[in-house]
Amino acid sequence: MTVIIDDATVRQTIDMSTAIEQLRSAYLSFAQGDIVEAARVNIPLPTGFLRLMAASWPSCGLAGYKEFHRCNGQVRYTYHLIDQESGENLAMIDANHLTALRTGACGGLAADVLARKDARKLGVIGSGSEARTQIEAIRAVRPIESVVIFSPRVERRESLASELRAEGIEARTADEPTAAVADADIIAVATNTGTRGPAFAGNWLTRPGVHVNSIGSTLPSQREIDEHTWSAVDRIVIDTALLLHESGDAIAADKAGFLDRERIALLGDVVAGVGRARADSERTLYKSVGSPLQDLALAAFVYRALEGRSESLAFLADYHQVAVMAS
Repeated sequence: MTVIIDDATVRQTIDMSTAIEQLRSAYLSFAQGDIVEAARVNIPLPTGFLRLMAASWPSCGLAGYKEFHRCNGQVRYTYHLIDQESGENLAMIDANHLTALRTGACGGLAADVLARKDARKLGVIGSGSEARTQIEAIRAVRPIESVVIFSPRVERRESLASELRAEGIEARTADEPTAAVADADIIAVATNTGTRGPAFAGNWLTRPGVHVNSIGSTLPSQREIDEHTWSAVDRIVIDTALLLHESGDAIAADKAGFLDRERIALLGDVVAGVGRARADSERTLYKSVGSPLQDLALAAFVYRALEGRSESLAFLADYHQVAVMAS
């Protein structure tokens, strides 16, 4: 019997703080060699792409993969969870919210191990769902007192600021990106700039001790931060080594001679003990393209939290039964 878990059930089962701690545990396991990730598979389609991301967690007895595809501008995500011993297909999980949640949670985890403990001002470039989860995650690990948001679309940045103020957060918008980050202790760059070019420049990093999260530019053709950002920071942490060949930001920085591998560490190693940079005055960058272990960690938690509670599940179906997933 394969359990089918819809998006609404995922949202009810795991919150941001839980996701951050699940990813902390997963990255510790990864640093100890207990999680194996496969290289990401990207297949072009006439109207978009198909991507597969697989990982195995032997000590948990689980493996799985996320499939997501974009066709004519529409993106859908599904996670397939497998029992490694029996080979049983345990679950098919709508991974729409799961994907946004794990990206935000990894940003929160990175901020927790890299940003100054007294960080209170957050600057945000972006206004979509990824920007929202970055804000939520960073607020979960640092006592953020104010948020300043820039997005090219005025109505979107104003809407996000209004949502935050309704939650009791001091939030305002900026007309220029430099104004959003000028006084920030932590900067979250979460955009959909794609091939239009970088949304953040390294010469904006004028304050000592600032930490930057950048979670866009997941393909070689995409850009979010410019080449100079990589040389403007003292320490760089990435979520997967594959990023150096997959992200257009890293590729451009390497071509420009700004990619110093001696200053780059994996998030798993940092979580396992490397810690923050040597001094609070040092600037840090967390760059992410997403990784299979992130999806597996949260999918495993959701499945086990619901295991034995069929009344909480949206659907139950035999493996060969067709079911419609929420998009």
